[in-house]
Amino acid sequence: MANLRPRSAQTRITVLRHGYLNKLPASYVLLEPLTGRRHQLRIHCAVGLGHPIAGDLIYARLHAIDDVYEAANYPLHRMMLHAYRLDLVLLPNRSPFKKRTTLEESCPSELRFDLRSSHNLLSDKRTRWTDKEIFEEL
Repeated sequence: MANLRPRSAQTRITVLRHGYLNKLPASYVLLEPLTGRRHQLRIHCAVGLGHPIAGDLIYARLHAIDDVYEAANYPLHRMMLHAYRLDLVLLPNRSPFKKRTTLEESCPSELRFDLRSSHNLLSDKRTRWTDKEIFEEL
C-alpha cells in the first residue's frame, strides 16, 4: 500500500521583476527546487504563494483569486515554466564513482514575452517556502 502522507518539499523562490502579462499583474521568478517532488513548483506557487504559474490551467483553476485571473491563462498556449538548467548525478553500471553532468538550455522563443515592467526588483533577497507554509528569509 502506498504511503499517502505528504512528504516534505522545499523551493527557493527569487523574484526577478514585477510587471504585467495580458494586462494583469505578474512577476518573473526564479524557482529552485531543493527537493524533487511531483508538481512541486506548481503547488508551491499556487497553494503556498497564492499565485499559480501563468498558463497552469489545473492549479490556476483550483486556486484562482477570481475568474478574471483564471480566464487570463487561456490565451497562453502553454505553461510559462521552463527548466533552463538541470544538474544530474549519473550512476554508471559497475562503477563506484558518480558522474555529475549539467544540461543547460536557453529560454525558448515562445516563453520570451515582454513582461511590461512597472519596476525592477533590485534586491537579491531570496525567500524559501516550505510545506509548513512558512516564508524564511535566506
